[in-house]
Amino acid sequence: MTKNNSTPTESTVTTINLGEGFFTIVDRVDLPMLSKFTWHAVRSKRNYYAKTVVYTNGSKFVLSMSRLIAKTPRSQVCHHINHRSLDNRRANHLNMEPHKHTSHHQTNNLQVKYTDRPTALFGETMNFAPINDP
Repeated sequence: MTKNNSTPTESTVTTINLGEGFFTIVDRVDLPMLSKFTWHAVRSKRNYYAKTVVYTNGSKFVLSMSRLIAKTPRSQVCHHINHRSLDNRRANHLNMEPHKHTSHHQTNNLQVKYTDRPTALFGETMNFAPINDP
């Protein structure tokens, strides 16, 4: 497992609008890298994730913001520590082996329901993916 050990404060984080009322929280230091892409909230099995489409050598590739920020190797998954999949601050990412990630969710009996939960941050109202705080 690889953990990104930064602890951002409100002055070091910002949001990126993903459209349709969704926002993601990111560290300001990542903005130059992230601003090269157009990001969208994409629903997966359990949550919404910030993703973009990249074309390389004529092939289409879907890029996940969390994997980009956490530099997640192909052999691992990027776990969101607070279970908020649109919270893409470095301190919220933990690279894990797939079987350990599955075991973590089964052990903690985490069940996510599809609901929007408005959260105020920096005076903005945002829709986040479902939240199960530990």
